[in-house]
Amino acid sequence: MPENTQKMPTTCGESPPQKLSLFSSSEGQSFVRNLLRASLPFDPHDYQVEGVCACLDGKDLIALCPTGSGKTGFFSMYMLALRALAANPQLCIPARNISSHPAMVIICPTIGLEEDMAAQFARVGLTTLIINHKTIEQAHAKDEASLWVHARTEISMVIMSPEMLASKGFEGLMQHKDFARRCWGLGVDEIHLLDSWGASFRKAFWQIGHVRARMPGQTVLIGVTATLATGRPTENVLKFLRLQPGDFHLIHRSNRRPELRTIYRTLTTGLGGWKFPDFKHIWHQGKKTIMYCSTISLSFRLLTYLVSVAPRTPSPLKRVRMYNSLNSVEYNEESRRLFEEDNNLLILIATDSLMVGINLRNVVFVYLVDQPNCPEVIDQKEGRAGRDPTVVKNPTCCVYFGKKAPAVARAILDGKSLGGKNRSQRHTGQAAMDPEMARVLLAKCRTAQLDILYNNPPEDPPCTCITCSRKPPLSAMPCISSCCIPEDEDVELKKGLKRKLPNPVKKGDRLTRAMRAIGKAKMEDLRWRIFRKEDPVKTNIFPPSVFLPDAIINATLDRFALLTSNESLTTIFEDFRFAKTHQAEFFAVVVELRQTFAKMRIAAKKKPALGVEDGLEDDNEESEEDEVPESEDDMVSDDNVNVEVEGAGEAGPSQRLVIRLPPLAVIRAQVSDLKSFTPPSTPTHTRITNMIALSPSRRNVAEGQNGTEAPSTPKRPADILMHSPKKSKRSRYMVRILEVISVAY
Repeated sequence: MPENTQKMPTTCGESPPQKLSLFSSSEGQSFVRNLLRASLPFDPHDYQVEGVCACLDGKDLIALCPTGSGKTGFFSMYMLALRALAANPQLCIPARNISSHPAMVIICPTIGLEEDMAAQFARVGLTTLIINHKTIEQAHAKDEASLWVHARTEISMVIMSPEMLASKGFEGLMQHKDFARRCWGLGVDEIHLLDSWGASFRKAFWQIGHVRARMPGQTVLIGVTATLATGRPTENVLKFLRLQPGDFHLIHRSNRRPELRTIYRTLTTGLGGWKFPDFKHIWHQGKKTIMYCSTISLSFRLLTYLVSVAPRTPSPLKRVRMYNSLNSVEYNEESRRLFEEDNNLLILIATDSLMVGINLRNVVFVYLVDQPNCPEVIDQKEGRAGRDPTVVKNPTCCVYFGKKAPAVARAILDGKSLGGKNRSQRHTGQAAMDPEMARVLLAKCRTAQLDILYNNPPEDPPCTCITCSRKPPLSAMPCISSCCIPEDEDVELKKGLKRKLPNPVKKGDRLTRAMRAIGKAKMEDLRWRIFRKEDPVKTNIFPPSVFLPDAIINATLDRFALLTSNESLTTIFEDFRFAKTHQAEFFAVVVELRQTFAKMRIAAKKKPALGVEDGLEDDNEESEEDEVPESEDDMVSDDNVNVEVEGAGEAGPSQRLVIRLPPLAVIRAQVSDLKSFTPPSTPTHTRITNMIALSPSRRNVAEGQNGTEAPSTPKRPADILMHSPKKSKRSRYMVRILEVISVAY
């Protein structure tokens, strides 16, 4: 909340105005501002005071204000003013007859918004009670009194979901005389959802119009939102609320946020699979991010992909979480808490349950993964970014559209039938594109089109409160979205997209390519030793990589200089169940390699220019992604690598480090020798043989000629591989497996 450095005087000792006919007059607004200053830690905005004064005069209020502008303050300030007038009716002349302990009913669309709003009310001293299916179940489990009975007295703010309006408990609350006397307000947050959610999947929103007719006569309606479009949406909302133009007080401020950059992008791949390369760069940004998906299924598949491409340390499962209605309320609460307090948690993959009213202060990026069907969805979701300008300096929202979206938008505006496209959208559950969304998508400046849609004023009236006087808010600014400033011209964004994750190991301490080759061979040899020791009855279905995955090997080689103890490997091993039990054995190999690499570094320092043979370069590697694919020349074991220092007994410049590999002809000769080798019939050999998938041509070789049964002595895997018509990379890999088996036996 804005900080008020000036001590606000209380109003109890001040002389009341001689005559106050209306709170909405200039004298009345000055009186109400002083009244609120005594109860608030900040100076209220002019438009907040204006709205409270209209409600005190008995008029309904509709407030259209941007996200982060203090819309919840209309509820709390109205109640604080009522409490002050109820405690001392003689504060103004004529005295206002307000019942003691006034109360207000507030309707919220989501549980997260209810809890966030309750916390804001508690900070200004208002007693709050949340009534929804979760709190009712908790009260029953603890054998506590009914929440509806508890709401009858003393509670100032009763927050509930729309589904509670049709319950018998709410009916009993409205019929209770004490509460009917105390009820002075009905608040509806995010009233634009009456038209969108109320008309589709949450019919309970329509109960709000009926409930208002059952409220006591002194009750005023306060409806707030940031995204209520002009035209049909506004007409529908007023109809639901039983309001007529001129019967209510309207506060309309521009919902445009000039500091927020919106980027429109085109998806390069579909969203029906398990790979989403358009979002791989999110890990390189390293900023707090919310990714919105229309379905829980898409959320899960996106989570799976991001975990698969994430760096292994820290654990990816600690840096990304799902947020949706299928999760328990406690899990979602924990996700919101960790997102604000834990630096490891960077990404929330959310559905619409995190779309409205959630006040997360540190959101930098918002991603709309699938195509939005109306502009209100974009404005609501991008409103989660940059809620606190002191924490987030450059908030950004990235909106993704399909490749055919412009053509579909043009067809909608031209009144053409989409044919199969509509059937496809109905089949996948995706709503058809709204005509207003089509206009925004095809507009030259989409920000200007949104200003037309919401009827935004060119500039809001200046606010005279202390906060705005010292730091005026941004008003008229040019559009900074990608429609006017393309991404190619955004230098800072291009740097963020291309920037690699920083390597925690200093450049001088990283392993060279030769060291990585030796280390990888040692660790793969350990993998096979572990695999052979496992019980074949329990592990017959698993390949060797399960017991020591490549992810562990690559992460170890990337951060080798930091692995000084067995405990330092915990973060690398924690996500792999079968590998955890072999962590100590793996660390023994790390210690052995440390000695080997130390000798290589000592030898390298004797001559700055190293002799490199057989294509092995001596350069530092930054990550596993820089490795080149293996070829036949790279398929060597630790025994085939010969590292020595030439000229060790001579002086200075004649010394050089030489790494010799066997010629390719020697390797092929060794592979050909396998044809005459018959491995013994052991469980390990049987498991390896069963793992080899034979193509139809190889199966013919194994089964014999003319469709006859295979001979009693089966063909050896080496024979099948050497006689296959196409030596693929998998074939070479299997030959390498057989080489290891032949050495073992």
